[in-house]
Amino acid sequence: MLHLVNALVAVLVVTGALAVASLRPRTALLLGSTGSVIAEFVMWVAAPAAWSHPLAPWTCALLGTVAAVAVWSLVRATPWLADLVGSDS
Repeated sequence: MLHLVNALVAVLVVTGALAVASLRPRTALLLGSTGSVIAEFVMWVAAPAAWSHPLAPWTCALLGTVAAVAVWSLVRATPWLADLVGSDS
């Protein structure tokens, strides 16, 4: 149970930090929570023993958020994909 609480705190802290620093907090909340939760789940399924390490959920949350932001940026920068998400540029 302690590992699950640690993972939840990691997701909340990383997502909150991204939202505070963002110009679009709602989008940051969506990207941060989605990326973090997916990365946590993949790590938990792929290597449950490694996931139980105290720093592993924090690393997963950070890397998942960075990956989600990178994918979102790529989608927004690609002209034919930008129309799908309503890019203003």
